Order: sequence, then C-alpha cells, then structure tokens
Amino acid sequence: MVCDDHPIVRELLVESLSRTDRLGEVSAADDVEALLASVERNAPSVIVVDIELPDDDGFNAIERAAEIEESVRSVILSAHVDPELVSEARRRGASGFVPKADAAESLVEVIETVADGGESFPAEERGGDRIDRLLSLSPREREILDLISDGESAEAIGEQLGIGRATVYTHVRNTMAKLGVRTRGEAIALSVRYSYLSPRY
Repeated sequence: MVCDDHPIVRELLVESLSRTDRLGEVSAADDVEALLASVERNAPSVIVVDIELPDDDGFNAIERAAEIEESVRSVILSAHVDPELVSEARRRGASGFVPKADAAESLVEVIETVADGGESFPAEERGGDRIDRLLSLSPREREILDLISDGESAEAIGEQLGIGRATVYTHVRNTMAKLGVRTRGEAIALSVRYSYLSPRY
C-alpha cells in the first residue's frame, strides 16, 4: 500500500507498481488515518509511506501501523536523501528507505526485498547526482516542469507563458534529457517537493 498526499505522485507510484505481477494487489491512501484504516482492514504486507503527510508524519505512521498489524513491514519514501532521515527511518522501524528521485527505478525491488524479510537503505551520497541535474535546469525549464506537474497541457502552458506549443515541447525534451528520464511522469516524480521548486510543494 502506498501513502502519499500528492495525487500525481501517488497515482504514478500505484500505476508503476501495478504494472508488475510480482507484488499482488496495490492500493493507496492520501493521509495517515486512511492508511491506518486500511492496515486494520486489509493487513497489507508492505506499506510505502511518504514522510510529509497532512495529518501526521511518515515515521509516526509506520509506528502506528505496526501497533495495529505487527507483521506489516514499511518503506519510507522521501524527496530528500538526508542521512539523518535514513537513520531515523531505521530507528523508527522502517525496513527500507527510497528517495522519490529513484522510486521509478528501484521501488519494486525494494518492496520485494522488504517483503522477503530483508532491508534496503540508500548510501548516504545516493541521490546527489539527481539533485545536481535538477539544479542544472534553466528557470524556464523549471517553470514549465512546475506547470506540467499541475496537469497543464502544452497548449495551455504556451498560452500562459506567451510561447508556442513547439517551444514548450522543446523545453520538455531538454528537461527530460538533462534529468536522464524517459517520460514526463518520471520528471515530475523526480522534481516534486524539492525545496528549490514551487513552494506549494
């Protein structure tokens, strides 16, 4: 089960995890109370929980989930790869920690490892190269990426910024190349909630 309050990230993760038949049923929650209700009702094997949630933090959430269902194993999902957060995740009972920047590539493998009784935590330096890539984006590229994350179409973005749709596509292609991703969804998942992007995240 995935718990993340950002609808685009949540939908992308569920879609990605559901594409493999190795994990069984995948469900989602948008806050801690919905997560805990589902843990009590459905007893998922693994929960993937964002640190920043509207009604509580992810660390408290995994501890509360373990009180409800002792067998549930947890993976912390975070936009920030801070060694202190990784250490806190271990201390609070998580069996894995996945940076959002790496979720598209590694989350299935991490979930399988955790479900089998193992642990999976990133090295302290992991994710730094992704942050450097994001910081390399131009202001216009970051602006367009921000609008895409809001669900705006290329045509709407072009009208809002006073540029042609073809120019929007060019910026998107350049952004994806700089980030080393293949789809706009991966670019959004990589960027959302980093502090140097839109403050509403």
